[in-house]
Amino acid sequence: MELIFESRQRLLLDGTNIPAHIRRRLIDTSKLARDNDPYVGWTRSPEDGTFPEYSIEAIQKLENDVIEEMLVRRKSKTAPGRVA
Repeated sequence: MELIFESRQRLLLDGTNIPAHIRRRLIDTSKLARDNDPYVGWTRSPEDGTFPEYSIEAIQKLENDVIEEMLVRRKSKTAPGRVA
């Protein structure tokens, strides 16, 4: 099930799916990686230390930044005179 979910998430990242991009941004900024053991899930390497605590404001800023980027991306795709 996890493999199917991750495959779908990668497909959504090709477009402008906002939740998929928020998820990816959080994974990247938290330096998370899938563990080799599927039962462990997402982990951080020992060099990266413990998982950082995010404030509500930090999470909201991350979400707002991604939303703004996706809206700009959507507008650029629908701009008049755009050659497909």
